[in-house]
Amino acid sequence: MNHPGPVEVKPIPLFSLEFDRSDREAADAVLESGWMTAGARVASFEADFGRALGADQVVALSSCTAALHLALAIYDVGPGDEVVVPALTFVAAANMVVARGAIPVFADVLSLEEPNIDPHSVEQVLTERTKAVIPVHYAGYPCRMDELRDVAEGAGMVVIEDSAHACITQTKAGACGTLSDAGTFSFFSNKNLAIGEGGALVVRDEDRANRARLLRSHGMTHQTLDRHRGHAYSYDVTEAGFNYRWDELRAAVGMHRLSRLPGALGRRSDLAREYRARLSELAPGVTIPFGSDTESVPAHIFPILLPPGSSRDSVMGHMREQGIQTSIHYPLIPAFRGYRLDPVGEWGVAGEYCERVVTLPFYPEMTDDDVSRVATELGRCLR
Repeated sequence: MNHPGPVEVKPIPLFSLEFDRSDREAADAVLESGWMTAGARVASFEADFGRALGADQVVALSSCTAALHLALAIYDVGPGDEVVVPALTFVAAANMVVARGAIPVFADVLSLEEPNIDPHSVEQVLTERTKAVIPVHYAGYPCRMDELRDVAEGAGMVVIEDSAHACITQTKAGACGTLSDAGTFSFFSNKNLAIGEGGALVVRDEDRANRARLLRSHGMTHQTLDRHRGHAYSYDVTEAGFNYRWDELRAAVGMHRLSRLPGALGRRSDLAREYRARLSELAPGVTIPFGSDTESVPAHIFPILLPPGSSRDSVMGHMREQGIQTSIHYPLIPAFRGYRLDPVGEWGVAGEYCERVVTLPFYPEMTDDDVSRVATELGRCLR
């Protein structure tokens, strides 16, 4: 008797990046043009992205990390200055503060249900050396920007939004990343506007934006394209800068993906609603941050909190065995060896959040059946 082999289980990755024919045609056109580095397509992307955000000054860059670095640079954050960063975020913001010779100071988040930076915690850690605050729109959900701006205004601080998770996310006051002095964006492979690599800096002040444009290419007054076209034969260097240029290939693909972004963001909102419904039914012990009043927000990731006392390693191991990829967003920054300042147990809400969080698969191409399968397996391993 022939016995059937094991049933092949469809893997569900944490995220998926799919390109269509128009993306490939855009990339081919760049290759045929013979010009790859920053040029007309990068400028066109900046204009399109600015229109989508409602922003006048957009500087396309090689990454969101570069955008954070330049944002700190154009506001002259330097040695001895302090910059407030949420303890719960990706380490890039803290790293760029250190790269400027400044000191990252960590603030707590509001609650397990609203894990964005707490304006009151920001206020508590201010000193006379505090120069800036970097609120992060965690998971794509807007921070309490009105309260943060009030705190910043009272302290004379610069506000630099980290909008890596909140690309074209709208609030009543405007798009995330345009609600303060500067905003930074990511086009990394798992982001809402996923291009592979790249980022952007949005700046309200035109003079500072122009300074960022100089700094992204070594501080040179004339770029390579100007010299290639014969518009300039030499250049001056106004100050020491960096190589943070973006390229024509990703800009061309990015314009096509940007045109399709509204549909992808709508699907993300639908998926978040489906997750909440299925988890409530199949895994009722978990906590889902950001309540139903945020259902229209196009989330970037879908984090949940395991019940207290659960073994996260066991849960993630079970999900992996079922072909479902999970992750952790994020380990606590103050717990890293390079940043450890206090015992992790003293890090309040952020400390507890980081011990219990698991990130579930989340991307526009997911099906409702995929969501049900993830919720079913999560509930099964928590029983």
